[in-house]
Amino acid sequence: MGYELTKEWAERTGCKEPVVVPRGQSAGMGMVMPVDLTVRKVAEMVGQDEKVEVIDVPTQKEAPNWKLKQWAEYYETPADQRDRVRNVMLHPLFLR
Repeated sequence: MGYELTKEWAERTGCKEPVVVPRGQSAGMGMVMPVDLTVRKVAEMVGQDEKVEVIDVPTQKEAPNWKLKQWAEYYETPADQRDRVRNVMLHPLFLR
């Protein structure tokens, strides 16, 4: 349930596994996720120069020196035009 996802829970567990909150189960979380939230908007809200950990999926190695602005541009690029498959690692910065 959404009410179980608290800052204390995140600090206690270290957020080591993905969590899915089913639609309609977010009661008690104390926040509303905007329907139009995008990677670009997150970059603008958090700061486009904020560093993010990006993993090159085929090699499983970190792709160094990525910032949120670059990640947003990569994410918005159509999949068939991307040069690599990459994932971003969420940082505790997003729990502040």
